[in-house]
Amino acid sequence: MSLLPWGKAGDAIARFESAPNLDSARAARAALDQLSKMEFIPGVKPRLQEFGGRFDAARTALFDRLIRRGTLEEASELAAALPSAGHHDDERVKLAYRSMHEGKQGPSLAGVKVAALKPDLRAFYFEAWYHELSAGEDIPKAKEALSAWIQHQRQSEKPHLELLRRHLADSEFDQAVGHLQSVDAQVQTAVAEKLEADASLPIHHRAHFFIQAGHSDRAERLLDAILAEQPADEWALAHRAHLADSSGNSSSARYFYTLLLNHDPTQSQVARRLGELAIAENDMEEARRTFALAWQAGDAGAGLAYAELLAAADPGQALEAARRLSETLTDAADLMRLAEIFLRCRSAADAAPAFRRALRLDQDLAEPVIRTAHAYVEKNTENRYPLLNLLYDVARIMGYPADHYRLLEAQDLEAAGSLGEARDRLEQLLEGEARWDALMRLGAIARSEDDASRLRMAKRLESALPDAEKAGRGTWAEVCYSAAILWEEGGRANKAVALYERLLEKEYQFRDAADRLERLRAEREADAHEVDRTVSMQRPAGALESRYELLEVLGEGGMGVVHKARDRKLDRLVALKFLSTADSEALEMLIREARTTAKLSHPNIVSIYDVAKEGGKWLLAMEFIDGPTLKELLKRGPLSPPDSLAVLAALLSALENAHENGIVHRDVKPANILIRAGAVRAENVKLMDFGLAKVTTESSILRKGMVAGTAAYMSPEQVRGEKVDHRTDLYACGCIFYECLTGKPLFKAEGLAETMFMHLNEEPARLLDNQVLSESALTQLILGFLARDPAMRYAGAGEASRAVEEYRRGRPR
Repeated sequence: MSLLPWGKAGDAIARFESAPNLDSARAARAALDQLSKMEFIPGVKPRLQEFGGRFDAARTALFDRLIRRGTLEEASELAAALPSAGHHDDERVKLAYRSMHEGKQGPSLAGVKVAALKPDLRAFYFEAWYHELSAGEDIPKAKEALSAWIQHQRQSEKPHLELLRRHLADSEFDQAVGHLQSVDAQVQTAVAEKLEADASLPIHHRAHFFIQAGHSDRAERLLDAILAEQPADEWALAHRAHLADSSGNSSSARYFYTLLLNHDPTQSQVARRLGELAIAENDMEEARRTFALAWQAGDAGAGLAYAELLAAADPGQALEAARRLSETLTDAADLMRLAEIFLRCRSAADAAPAFRRALRLDQDLAEPVIRTAHAYVEKNTENRYPLLNLLYDVARIMGYPADHYRLLEAQDLEAAGSLGEARDRLEQLLEGEARWDALMRLGAIARSEDDASRLRMAKRLESALPDAEKAGRGTWAEVCYSAAILWEEGGRANKAVALYERLLEKEYQFRDAADRLERLRAEREADAHEVDRTVSMQRPAGALESRYELLEVLGEGGMGVVHKARDRKLDRLVALKFLSTADSEALEMLIREARTTAKLSHPNIVSIYDVAKEGGKWLLAMEFIDGPTLKELLKRGPLSPPDSLAVLAALLSALENAHENGIVHRDVKPANILIRAGAVRAENVKLMDFGLAKVTTESSILRKGMVAGTAAYMSPEQVRGEKVDHRTDLYACGCIFYECLTGKPLFKAEGLAETMFMHLNEEPARLLDNQVLSESALTQLILGFLARDPAMRYAGAGEASRAVEEYRRGRPR
């Protein structure tokens, strides 16, 4: 043993270096402490510094060895008993980190100065510090520590894995996916593998995460594991089917979608997708079945697909399905598909209203509508007039040539026996490029009617000859020939002979004109006076007095007086209208129109029993209705919505019957509507004066620039003096419906001109702000009548009636 002052300390240090343990460390420390007391002796201080450095190195080596061996209690005791000079925080980090991994309680890292730590220990510090904070439930600081850990170990999977676990445990899937996608591919793969196998996390969370992250294989394995334990798990079935579907595995997708649908047949989107997959595999029967299921579950789009498929296999059933769909569709694109289905089922009558509804929702569809409808009418020649009517209206709005469609429509209506409608269509063309074709068709229609119609048409054709001559020699000859035939067949032989002679002067051999002329000359008797074959309805004087007993005056107007009377012969009450006017032509036309109207039989139309002439005055015997007019009823105030709807429904039913028989009222107004005494019900509503406005039109307003009608109920086209059709009556219905609901006319100004101006320029939608009309569905119903452009209104009284019925079914009680 050395006798030098530092000898004992040197020996202790040597023993500590050769056999490092806690005891030798304590002994070395004690010897150093003893030596430090002799620091005043020369030569001790250098030795003390040397031995101190050797002790620190040996102590650090011992600490690290204890940490590596996992003898954490000894390491902790060493750190506590013999603190390291300058490396205390480093050893705390090492001890805490190893304790964490051993699952033991280590020293707290609170207060550790991170900047003073060795760089290679900082990641260990943040990891251990994170776990310490997490265990203490200091979540905000734990998240900060975790972020710092990730920054110091970016390429290690451990901090990323820990962060993802925390996100998934909290169902923060978007954040988890975002973080996973931000790390390197190698780290991403390692982390994903561990997460997939991490049973500490709910398997549904892991599956959801991998689905969202786009790791389909891992998601499928987890979903299969879920379904192995829970075959009825709808969430797993739905995602398993979607993964198979998105990967193009059609058979697997159909298998899982079918399982899902078996558990819940009301899943319309699942059934619809099954149908689409079945189509892709050409399994049309299965496609129809699943689309039908989706439709039953409320998917109207699937119903369209079902009807489209059915149209090829069974057009009858497809037509029925499409009609059911028509009541529910509100999207313009869906209505276009519906219209095309109707066309495939060869039902233009159903297709046209569907096209119109689509156009009301989206006017940009005008071009596709024209293309589709035009292609159909080009290939089909039967029952196409509803589409031709549509094409005419849309083409006019678009500024395209439209007269061709109107001519074809009139031709189809004529072939179907709807001569009145055909005539109305042709009348609309008399100011356009197809004027002469339309005039010729009108002549052809007149040949199939009575003598009065033939004579009236012959007169029109003959008066058009000067203009026809300007149009060309061929046109003039056709018009002249048609007029001559009508004079001939109407019993006016002299007129016919004159025209045949004029024709043959210019066209020596025109059809059979020469033969006809020769026959007429041979048949004509000595007197050259024209034979008027018009049927006289005059009766012997006094015949009316003997049949009708006048009881009281019901009303008086510009056309005459209306009496309540008793029909003695049939013992019933009637209304007798005695007409008086200086316009003899108008009276004759009135009588012919009354005869036509008398052919109508409808519960909502006042019946005409008889037409007669007595003492130079014409008389109409009509059904007597004991009750006020709607005009008188509205003076008491507005009707309730149900009563207003009842009046509207009755009007539309009456007008539909009249329009089908080729009659347009043209003066529908409250004064022409009678309400039988009692409740305001549809069966008590009666429309009267059918045809009177039309007769006035034929005798006067057909002359360009003149108008007729009641200003408050006139359509814009009536105001402009244009040709009108059945849609004019629908506009008047909209005005009346508005007045029933609100108690005031839709448009009302001080003068007639101002009221007419409002019909042309005011937007009805702006006026529908009454509290009664606050319901949007009711507003849309009214606007379907009141469009300024007839093409944008309901196509007919039938379509309008269906719209009213749909509203009534959907209206809250």
